[in-house]
Amino acid sequence: FLQTTGAGPMHGHDGFFPGYLTSMGYFPEHGFSAALQLNTDDLRSLRLPALYLLLQDFAVLAAEELAR
Repeated sequence: FLQTTGAGPMHGHDGFFPGYLTSMGYFPEHGFSAALQLNTDDLRSLRLPALYLLLQDFAVLAAEELAR
């Protein structure tokens, strides 16, 4: 997927394997990639938003840190 985020454009992909959820994204404006993996396939039980939203939040923090 391609999305606009608070850290700029993100090219990414979500994945699933029984027992795991993953999300990765590349942020070309900052030259870094980020990935998340959870050792569950039941995101609803964790009461978390979609993984790519967590990834975007992480990328915003990383971009701010890199800009210092």
